[in-house]
Amino acid sequence: MFRLFKQSKNIIRLTTLLIAVIILMSVYGGARQVYWGNEFDRISDRAALYNSTLVSALKHYQYLPFILARDPIVFSGLKIGETQILNQRLEIFAKQAQVNHLYIMDTKGKVIAASNWRAEQTFIGKTYAFRPYFQTALTGRRGEFFAIGATTLVPGYFVAEPIFDRDDEVIGVATMKVDLGPLIQSWADGGEKIFVSNSDGIVVLSTDPVWKYRSLQPLSTEALTNIEQGRQFLNKPLSALNIEFLPDNELRLGAVNYLYQVSSFPILNWNLHYLAAKDVIIQRSQHAVLIASIIMSILLAGYLLIRSARIKRALCASEEDSRSLRKLNEELEREIDERRRAELRLALTQKELKQASKLAALGQLAASVSHELGQPISAMQNYLAFADLPDNKMDGETIDVMLHLNRLVARMGKITKQLKFFASPQTISTDAGVSSATVSGTEVFHDVDLRDVIEGVREIMGGNIQLTQTNLKIELPKFAVIIRGDRLRLEQVLINLVRNSLDAMKDNDGQLLEVNLFVKHGTSYINVLDRGPGLPKEISEQLFEPFVTTKSSGEGMGLGLAISASIVEDHGGELKARTRNTGGAEFSMAIPLFQTGDT
Repeated sequence: MFRLFKQSKNIIRLTTLLIAVIILMSVYGGARQVYWGNEFDRISDRAALYNSTLVSALKHYQYLPFILARDPIVFSGLKIGETQILNQRLEIFAKQAQVNHLYIMDTKGKVIAASNWRAEQTFIGKTYAFRPYFQTALTGRRGEFFAIGATTLVPGYFVAEPIFDRDDEVIGVATMKVDLGPLIQSWADGGEKIFVSNSDGIVVLSTDPVWKYRSLQPLSTEALTNIEQGRQFLNKPLSALNIEFLPDNELRLGAVNYLYQVSSFPILNWNLHYLAAKDVIIQRSQHAVLIASIIMSILLAGYLLIRSARIKRALCASEEDSRSLRKLNEELEREIDERRRAELRLALTQKELKQASKLAALGQLAASVSHELGQPISAMQNYLAFADLPDNKMDGETIDVMLHLNRLVARMGKITKQLKFFASPQTISTDAGVSSATVSGTEVFHDVDLRDVIEGVREIMGGNIQLTQTNLKIELPKFAVIIRGDRLRLEQVLINLVRNSLDAMKDNDGQLLEVNLFVKHGTSYINVLDRGPGLPKEISEQLFEPFVTTKSSGEGMGLGLAISASIVEDHGGELKARTRNTGGAEFSMAIPLFQTGDT
């Protein structure tokens, strides 16, 4: 129920957040559309204004070449070759009209008089027959042209008028040059972004010097030829401008996006481009979103305050009930803790009872086995004693066999006696002043070299090892490893471990069994390592308990490791087992070394 409530709260929060995002996006989109329209209307008006300003500036001077071409003094001076009179006349006209240059050319395009006749860089004597404006005027029509000055290298607007004689024959050309740089500079000082392109798409005027004499589009071969013949831009490379025209009156110039408006220019077939940065629109739209966010935050804060007051009233009303409920919960928790502790004690008691039952069964079994095997073993000992009488003559080989059988029968007798420790409590006796654990109070621990224990196991299990074709690798230290214990019982432990390892590797190819003996920090260690499947996880914790086995029914009762662990514990040691990382099992028997003077 709580999970469903929590999920529903999360859904409500996500829905509220989604609605808020949609509202803010709508506000941004609406504000952007409004500001976009307002800004576009503004730049349209600005483009029209600057267009009319440029047209007025050019038309303001266009009458002057016409007047010069029909001035009697200019006509007579040109006719009779009085160039000085023409120079002075042109100088006065240029000064009063505030134009840059006025000059007269003959029909060959050679300048015979100029307003800058006093200047060091005068036009007099220069030939401009290659200019399109001269060629147009020579046909009897007005010529207009924008180009970089071939002499001054200053760009300007050129207007040329033909000078006719009384027979309407062209006898010369009156030309005016106007520098538009100051006008464009005033626009740039005002922070405007404007450029003017000609019919070929070349930027001829610009508030940004980087854009000037750059092309908006690839130039045709014909256009390049005409530009070169008229020497319009001299040696300017006319490289392409990094510009991209986008929908909705937007363009990208370099790395900046602009709104733009194009206004057609009636003179020279030019186009005026007015640019405005989009940052203003984006900033204003963001301000609108910010204001909307503030309003929404205020409304949300008011709602939360009202909701908090309502919740506070509800909490105050239910405070007494909460205290009662907490008291009941505490009492319930105490009862639950008491029940858990009782269940834990019951589980431990059941486990101890189960273990005691196993040990009782093991004691009965040990007593029964010891009783049943005692008489056959005694009979075997009697037969072997009879065979050893002096009257019974035997060869050397038979004697060796009889000795070996004697040792084995004696060992069997001791093992059956040791089984009684499961049916009787352990006692403590003392031998030569040294405390020693015994079995049934009859056997005393002695000094034992663990190297001898391992060699004894090698001798006893040699046949099994050869029969299973197992590689036995034993590593022993060169010095004696002395402990206090019973060699026979320790051999019994080691034989049990070796036999288990051989059984675990019976299906393996290339079997290897390793037995290592070493000493570390006053403790002796015997490790038995095999290459079998390892220890099952499900019984790893109960491995040393009675009747726990991984063998099939009839192959083992699960007593070997329990007996082995008990024997090692009687020696003050510990028996451990684990599965190796490289595969197989490892059994480790740790027994403290014998220290002289122990009590």
